[in-house]
Amino acid sequence: MTDFENLQKKLIQMELLAEEILVEKHTLIEFDKKRQSNRESLDIIQHQSEKIKNKKIWLCLGEFFIKVPKENAKEYIKKDQKNFNQEIKRLQESIKEKSDELYKMQGDENKMKGFFLKPINKKEN
Repeated sequence: MTDFENLQKKLIQMELLAEEILVEKHTLIEFDKKRQSNRESLDIIQHQSEKIKNKKIWLCLGEFFIKVPKENAKEYIKKDQKNFNQEIKRLQESIKEKSDELYKMQGDENKMKGFFLKPINKKEN
C-alpha cells in the first residue's frame, strides 16, 4: 500500500470513530432527558400523593397509557430510572474509551490521561 492509501484508511477509521462518538453522545442526551422526565414524575407522585385522590394513576408505557396503582407506577419508574442510570454510565465509559482511541489515532496520547482514574475505595464512588 502506498502512503496515500494508508493515510486515507487511517482518516476513514478516524471519521467512523468520531461518528460513533457523536451518536453515543446524542443517545446519552436523549437518555438523560428521559431520566429527568422520570425524576419529575416520581417527584409528582411522591410529593403530591395527598392531592391525588384516586389510588390509580395513568402511566405512559411506550405508546400506551394504562391506569395502574400508585405504588406500581413508582416501582415501574424506579426500575426505568435504574436502567437509564446504568445505560448512561455505560455510554459515558464508552465515549471516554473511544475519545481516547481517537486522540491516540491523532497522535495526542496524553489528552485523556486523567479521565480514567478509579476511586481507591467504594466510598469515593
